[in-house]
Amino acid sequence: MRVGIGCNAGVKTGFGHLIRELALAEELRKRGAECEFYMGAHSAGQDLVLDAGFSLCLSTSPNLVKNEKFDVFIVDLEHGCPVGLAKAVKVRSDRLVVLDGTGWKDEGKGRLLADIVIFQGATPYAEELSWDGFKGKWYSGPEYVILRPGFRKLAGTVSQLNTVLVLGGGSDPCGLAQLVSKSWLRGMEVCYVLGPAYIGPEDLDGVVVKNPNNLPMLMATTSIAIASYGMTVYELMCLGTPTIVLAISPYHAGCARKLEQDTGGIWFLGEVEKVSPIRLAKTAHDLVSFSGEWWRKSLSSNARMAVDGKGAARVADLILGDDK
Repeated sequence: MRVGIGCNAGVKTGFGHLIRELALAEELRKRGAECEFYMGAHSAGQDLVLDAGFSLCLSTSPNLVKNEKFDVFIVDLEHGCPVGLAKAVKVRSDRLVVLDGTGWKDEGKGRLLADIVIFQGATPYAEELSWDGFKGKWYSGPEYVILRPGFRKLAGTVSQLNTVLVLGGGSDPCGLAQLVSKSWLRGMEVCYVLGPAYIGPEDLDGVVVKNPNNLPMLMATTSIAIASYGMTVYELMCLGTPTIVLAISPYHAGCARKLEQDTGGIWFLGEVEKVSPIRLAKTAHDLVSFSGEWWRKSLSSNARMAVDGKGAARVADLILGDDK
């Protein structure tokens, strides 16, 4: 089976789309599929695709593909699936799959031409969208979140006391690391993880690490995490790490708010630009303190129940038609 995957990564886009598609491609490869990535010529993360042993085709065309034929083509782009791309792929594929079928303004109405649409995680907007003319099936929920292999094995690892891990994503576009640094988290060991596309200041109040090879272990052993909403938050939930979540956009804020309400597995504070250093510091101190132990345990238990780490297998089942 030949599977094409269209996605990108970069400073504005982040790396979440690419990371989860690599995890999904690995799951599909285990089932005998031949996966090929199609990315924009200037997309970041090309080395990650090649290092994982997958074929890579770069394109300057918004349609990504030319005259290739696929059994399945997966589109996972920041603003959904453009209609032009959906039409171009549809005539060359037996099955079109769209992940995260819309952005904040529903720019990607190509999802209406898809056979399957899968919204990653808690997406409050799916039911509000127009589905007129859609003949496929759509799915949504934390159970479909695609995580990298290995997170399930680290779930429940003993954490270090009074440690805080800060994760702003691959590029940290709204300066989460800087906000935490200004918060002056007294009595806590703060570690900032800077992603491959980070371009902000590195003179932060705490330890700074770049692209660590042991990131899953760091995430599993920290007392709490402060993270930007995205795939990283679901990874932390799978690990059972109590997490304070901030958002970089109104769209992400809506998703994070729904995730908090539906699962009770995170603590959502709001959009990065609207959260004060004082409020962030108080929340972190309350969560780390002895009196906040019940709070941490509650977040951890609820998070692990909501995100079990089997999302890649579930999505692969849907893509391959093995979901019955």
